[in-house]
Amino acid sequence: MTINIGLIGCGGIAGEHVKGYLKVAEDARVTAACDVSEENARRRSEQAGGARIFSDYHEMLAHSDVHAVDICLPHHLHKDAIVAPQSSVRVRSWMREYWGRSMSCAQRMLFIIIVYNQRQSAGAANAR
Repeated sequence: MTINIGLIGCGGIAGEHVKGYLKVAEDARVTAACDVSEENARRRSEQAGGARIFSDYHEMLAHSDVHAVDICLPHHLHKDAIVAPQSSVRVRSWMREYWGRSMSCAQRMLFIIIVYNQRQSAGAANAR
């Protein structure tokens, strides 16, 4: 199965991430690009081969075929972008580093990840 990736933030570092996804195109592909700058989103969309463009990641999560998001935002914006995908059963958030600007922020994100992982466990699936 190919994982459909949605980029949240399409600035400079996102370009490097897209290069990586293009190298593993059979496993992952960027299908959505979201940025407050339409120019940045368009640039990443073209680089990825025609990803759908969004200016609001909530809209992207609600109206796209994204399975996972790659958060490429400035550090102080990570928390909200990590929390949003967790409300969707079908979307996971990916982040390589930096858990937030405070311990309470990091604890909240860790709690969300633990709850999400439990929701995806075999026991939870059997209960559904």
